[in-house]
Amino acid sequence: MSYCVYPQLFFIVAASVAYLWLNNRSKVKNQPLKFANTCGLLLTVYAAVLLYLALMGRTTEIRSVHTTPFWSYISVLTVYNTFDILEQIFENILVFIPLGILFPEAFHLRGKRCAVPLTIGAGALLSFVIELGQFTYAIGCTEFDDLFNNTLGCAIGCGVYCFASGISADSNGLHIKKGALKGLLPAAITASAVVLILLYREFILY
Repeated sequence: MSYCVYPQLFFIVAASVAYLWLNNRSKVKNQPLKFANTCGLLLTVYAAVLLYLALMGRTTEIRSVHTTPFWSYISVLTVYNTFDILEQIFENILVFIPLGILFPEAFHLRGKRCAVPLTIGAGALLSFVIELGQFTYAIGCTEFDDLFNNTLGCAIGCGVYCFASGISADSNGLHIKKGALKGLLPAAITASAVVLILLYREFILY
């Protein structure tokens, strides 16, 4: 295998762990507003960098559209020499995880039922804006798969947020509220699917 997504994956995991620690620290010190403002600042920086890299940081003059849903998944499951497509899938998922983590805190949605749908909707909307911009300015390929993968990444990040909202730590140890582990389901399901795809490619398709 020659995948190049491990640095990004390490960064996302490290950032998620840091978020969990800071989230609990804000609860202990009773500083939710300060934590929310910090997340808002990080979200602004993240969105600015993401939009710059996706729209302004490209020099490719290509306008193309893939109208077939999940064509990239079909490719990696039917053709072994598609490492670049597999890497692109991973990256499109990973890059939107921070949005799912930061958005609910930045917009003070903690504890509200609308937090999850609003966050995932925001991820889908931002991805759509990027795809539309790439098509409008002829700077990349516009496709459903990117929109799906970005939204999936945002859902994983939102799951991390939900999990963080349900845990706390004090002198008596770590406390996890009932149902908090459900927040890790999107990450667990995605990770399981990735492992199955890799095993299939290496031992069946190859």
